[in-house]
Amino acid sequence: MTGPQNFSAEQRAAAARETARREAQRLARDTGADVISRPVLPGGPDIPDVEPLAGATAARDLELAAHRTARDYIARARQAGHDWTQIGTALGLTPGRDEPGATSADAAWGYAAGPPETDAPWRPRTFAWTCQACGRAVADQGPDAGPPADAEPGHTADCPSLAAKTAAWDAAWAAIDSEWEPGQ
Repeated sequence: MTGPQNFSAEQRAAAARETARREAQRLARDTGADVISRPVLPGGPDIPDVEPLAGATAARDLELAAHRTARDYIARARQAGHDWTQIGTALGLTPGRDEPGATSADAAWGYAAGPPETDAPWRPRTFAWTCQACGRAVADQGPDAGPPADAEPGHTADCPSLAAKTAAWDAAWAAIDSEWEPGQ
């Protein structure tokens, strides 16, 4: 079976650009845009295209829909137990360049949850997904929101997924505490 891992980032980007261009033209035509002729290069042969503003509108509509689709898959990845670092790595996000944050986990969180200025200041910023272990909606507050019970409100008290995350959190802090020496 062939998958994205068999193609370079450049090959995947080129295929995505071609698909987006083709779909933007189709969407623009389907919504009534005029078909025009434009030169491939200055002085070169003409090719059919859609009116540029209609093409730009269609491309923006696709961009927003693609981001929503990515968010849906991110929710499914969280449901499947993937953490924010794994998601950031899979998306190829670079902290500080693609999304604000110090880590790929922060960048993934920013991409999924949206910019902080879109949230009401009295409500924590969250990204919703459904826990497969307890079946409850989780209001994920991101990779740096503290202990799992605080960072992922919504799990049942006896959720095995939450228990595993809490055990990992506690073990990580115990390791840090064991390495700490007074005066550091």
